[in-house]
Amino acid sequence: MAKAVGRYNRVAARLGQMTSASIDEIVETLGSDVTFSKIGTLRAGTFVPGQHAATTKYWIQGNPLSSYGERVARHELVHLGAALKGQGDTWLHEIAVQAATTPEGLAISAGLVVVAGGAVYWVASQ
Repeated sequence: MAKAVGRYNRVAARLGQMTSASIDEIVETLGSDVTFSKIGTLRAGTFVPGQHAATTKYWIQGNPLSSYGERVARHELVHLGAALKGQGDTWLHEIAVQAATTPEGLAISAGLVVVAGGAVYWVASQ
């Protein structure tokens, strides 16, 4: 987790985003102000005040016990750390979190854009 937070902070600084809270701050918040919901990995997420109905300040959902869940959990905890420092949910922030925690997601996304773009180009040229 420390490596993920460090990587995120470096990428976030380059992209002009807020850095993450410390691991101690994240752990403290997890113990006192987070509601957890076990849900499929594809629907994992971190929600800040105003985005959920829980009585706690933050809501995290996912399944850290699944085969890919530990990586996704680390991803969501980095989101939480950045939210603790006031970072909003922006494209640049998501890129920084993806690069730090689940870089394969960036590669898959880029591949989908290339394939979809190529398909659209091919259909349009017919």
